[in-house]
Amino acid sequence: MNLDTAIQELLSALRRHAETVSTSGATDEALEEAFAAVRSAARRYSETVYDMSGHEGPFYDLELASADSEEDHEAEELAGAGPGDILRISGTWDFRVVDGDSWTRYVSQRLGDVESETGLGLSGDPAEAAAALLEFGEPWAWLREHGLESAGSEWSVGDSLDPLGEEQDE
Repeated sequence: MNLDTAIQELLSALRRHAETVSTSGATDEALEEAFAAVRSAARRYSETVYDMSGHEGPFYDLELASADSEEDHEAEELAGAGPGDILRISGTWDFRVVDGDSWTRYVSQRLGDVESETGLGLSGDPAEAAAALLEFGEPWAWLREHGLESAGSEWSVGDSLDPLGEEQDE
């Protein structure tokens, strides 16, 4: 991950958090998810700073605290799971927005199907729509009928200045 991407992810998470906490009637779950997204993005930013410079990032203390609590949580969550019970698939996909209005309409309709008020309040920002879909729309629900269910996820959505597959200056 490059520093610009890490900054954009952190800013996006902070904006979502600010929007969530300023929304009257925000659920505890939504508040917790927004909080966790900010902490996760801050950790990734700090890790990227370290990867690029060898110096501790400004959120180094979050990395330490998070590593301890994540290990404890993962150990509890996976207790009793056999070696083949958990499947981790990691990746990054970049999408080019060719019709932002169509994308926002689709997400609004999809979120309407899951009775999410978030879908009704989309501003038209493609990244906001993608985040809302990932947060409320269960995009991988179709895998349940094929034997998989979500055991957790960590994701972020932001504008990318360096799409995958394009030449990047180093």
